[in-house]
Amino acid sequence: YKACQSCSSSVANVFKCTSCEALVECRDCLLRSHQIHPLHVIQRWTGTFWATDNLLKVGLVYQLGHSGQTCPFPSRTSKLVVVDSSGVHEVLVCQCGCGSSASKTFSEALLRHGWYPATVVSPKTVVTLRCLELYRSLCVVGNVNVHDFIRSLEYYTSPGGRTSLIMSKDCYTSFMRVVRQVNFLQRCRRAGRFHDTGGIHSTKKGEVAVLCWACPRDGVNLPLGWETVDPEFLYMLILAMDANFRLKSRLRKNSRGTVELGDGWGYFVPSQTYREFISQVTDDDDISNCVAFAALAMANMKFSKGLRASGVGGVFCSRHGIPRPNGIGDLQKGERYSNMDFIFWSSIVSVNLLLVLLSYDVGCQYRKSFHKRKTGLPSYLNTLRAITFLICLPVWHGGVHNVDCQAEHIITHVVGAGATDGEEPEREWALSNPFAYFTREMGEVARLNFLEDKWDYLAYQKNIQLVSSLAKKLYIAIREHKIQNDNFTLLSNKVIGQVPHEWESMVLSWESEEGHVKISPNPYLPSLSREELAEVQRTALIASSVSMTGMLLQALKIWTTQSVSFHFLSYHSNILRRQLIRYDTRLNRRADDSENNSDLNLNERRLSLLKRIKALRKLQANFSPASLQCDETAASHLQASGRPDPVPELLSLWLPSDIPENVRRSGCASGLAKVELKLQTARAWDELDKVRSALNAKAQVVRFRDRNISGQKGCTRAAKLIERLSRKVDLAHEAYNDAVRRVGELGGETMRAMSLADVSINVEATEDARSRRLVNIAVSGSQVPHREPSKTRTVSWIWGCQYGGDGDLDSSNISEYMRVEWTKARRRRNLWREEVLLIREEMRRTLRSLSYAADLWKRWGEGVETESFEEDGTARSRAEDVLAGLKAYASKQQSHYQDIFDEFDSIWRRDITVGEDKDGSGQILSAQTIM
Repeated sequence: YKACQSCSSSVANVFKCTSCEALVECRDCLLRSHQIHPLHVIQRWTGTFWATDNLLKVGLVYQLGHSGQTCPFPSRTSKLVVVDSSGVHEVLVCQCGCGSSASKTFSEALLRHGWYPATVVSPKTVVTLRCLELYRSLCVVGNVNVHDFIRSLEYYTSPGGRTSLIMSKDCYTSFMRVVRQVNFLQRCRRAGRFHDTGGIHSTKKGEVAVLCWACPRDGVNLPLGWETVDPEFLYMLILAMDANFRLKSRLRKNSRGTVELGDGWGYFVPSQTYREFISQVTDDDDISNCVAFAALAMANMKFSKGLRASGVGGVFCSRHGIPRPNGIGDLQKGERYSNMDFIFWSSIVSVNLLLVLLSYDVGCQYRKSFHKRKTGLPSYLNTLRAITFLICLPVWHGGVHNVDCQAEHIITHVVGAGATDGEEPEREWALSNPFAYFTREMGEVARLNFLEDKWDYLAYQKNIQLVSSLAKKLYIAIREHKIQNDNFTLLSNKVIGQVPHEWESMVLSWESEEGHVKISPNPYLPSLSREELAEVQRTALIASSVSMTGMLLQALKIWTTQSVSFHFLSYHSNILRRQLIRYDTRLNRRADDSENNSDLNLNERRLSLLKRIKALRKLQANFSPASLQCDETAASHLQASGRPDPVPELLSLWLPSDIPENVRRSGCASGLAKVELKLQTARAWDELDKVRSALNAKAQVVRFRDRNISGQKGCTRAAKLIERLSRKVDLAHEAYNDAVRRVGELGGETMRAMSLADVSINVEATEDARSRRLVNIAVSGSQVPHREPSKTRTVSWIWGCQYGGDGDLDSSNISEYMRVEWTKARRRRNLWREEVLLIREEMRRTLRSLSYAADLWKRWGEGVETESFEEDGTARSRAEDVLAGLKAYASKQQSHYQDIFDEFDSIWRRDITVGEDKDGSGQILSAQTIM
């Protein structure tokens, strides 16, 4: 290449631009064509190859203030490092001196050109706005950090790695500073803070955060007179609170004191006020008498050593997963009540509603002294209106609580909660955990600003996804309500007389009570008589607060562990050893080590079980001395016979049903046998339900396998799943027969034992036979004779058993278990009815929020003031182009929200048609009734 393709002149050096893919040009033609493109990447022909070059070396001087065009009175020149999406460049710029530009300073001229300066005075590094937009997209979507992004740009500019020789040393630091500032300004702009005549300094706490469009907000998306609307749960704010111990922050020796931008304006609580409050609080007495929670146990341990924050606590909208304004805060020393109290009350300081429902994994303990702890908070958190608070347990976390605690506090039993599971924080933490590994190493302020921007993006995406998520939820809720309503009607028809009315009164009485201690009996639990309750209270252990019922429940849990251990450790120990041997052989380990590890695991399990049995013996010493006597007698007989001691999974627990009746009368507490009889009866029906559920799941898996799965990998996985379901059937089968035996020993009603034939599923043989026929036909082309399954097969009694017998049930043969199941069925029906009503109201609120936002931006655009006020109150006039920019942005935002409103409205009206499904009130659901 020796000739310019533009001017056809022969020159020694020719160039080409890789950005605009222009012709091969000489130096003069290249400078003329790139007068307004200073960030293009060029290459120079060396005579043998194209070498990377830059426009600065060629001699390009970019004229600022005229978009590269000639200025009649150019001023001084400055060399800048420009970070762009195309790479890192060095550019020589000339400042404008003619006065025609509206910019008064060099930094202002750079901003008007779309180059954000890293410093206000004498900037040396600038970042283009398109580069900032690219980085934010990669950051919030792909979790790309600043270090990796800058390194990528460096490598893209110079693949050989020589970019650092021409770059400013503080390019990384400058880019970090610019990102923090621009992201903060963008959040303020989207919140309309620049359209406020009071200026950005008048921003209130939490005003920059993205709010949930579907959650109730007085004055925004609620109708007039909503306070008197029935049912009142339609305008209840449903929240969920939890902690995340992965979002840690380490103490760094080289941490510098940087200023936080907009402290408390977004999702994090005000840092200064928060630190002052926490510094005055001593360790909380967070001891739970329900279960042992790791979050509370590690609050006063060395877990927080070397950390600025051991994690974060957060309050989220439990229906849609959007964090609350001022609803996030660092945890300095575990999940203490003082931290969570400050975060929770900060998140609802602007709430003007009547009902707030909060789900928390330790809600049963957190609700105690809930209002009393509030008095110690800062004064601005005590200005709320009179709000009724309902605190409950989430669905999944509630499974670790005691049975009575679950029944009283689980969120599914709260009227108005619908199908809310209360586990929304866990889903949000799953989205936040991928970037925890690099936020852990960030400085305090940089980390807070990064998390603010990340959650700002996630919250907006959650709002946008409401158009599909609410439509899907409504379709599921309507279908599920119809199913549950039919099931409840079928169950109610089995009960005759006034029994359902009595149960209904019991449920309504329990639901109408407020406070964390309810006097009425819990309808979701089998009840005891007054005499039994009095006996339980008289014989309660003062030291451990364990009643007779608690001791028996603990014994039943140990029995379940024994059964599981017996099946797994005894029957499958050889299989486990063979698997470990095969695994260790591939790693060139000795087979003896595998066996030793297997034996060690077996011994650890047995040791843990033995400790639990010893703890049970201590309780039995108070309630059932005969149990200890029988245990000692059995041990002496075993020693006399010379046989070894039985393994823990085969030890007898010596419940009242294991003790002879004559010994039981004198050696057990009064009423203990009656309590066990009720528990064993309820246990039998529970295990029967487990058997039916596991058999049904097994049949479905077998059908799906035979019809859809082929190949070794898929069939192996299906076989393992079927094996696990079979083990569940076996365990429930054994537990049911054990409960039936114990009911008979205690003189209870006669219950039918379950045989192996009762727990077999005929579908397995049928489907396997059909699969084999299809395989044989495919291989040989002819159908192989087979034996058809019997068409007169009888259904096992377990599928038709209705809680103690066949036929209708009246008050004479009704059981407590039947009442509990009726109550749960009623709650499931009402739960999905509430869910339908809630979703329909959430759709209305979403549309109202979008309409309100569009009208608000319209008012801001029409009422842009010519003056703004500084923090000290002095007025500052706005330039004409600034006013035009504010009006243009307001018009853009108005159009944006109006477009979203039109899209949501059209999709919901078009797609949500449910036909003849009803919501339980007789009203046919359709798009018109939803809106």
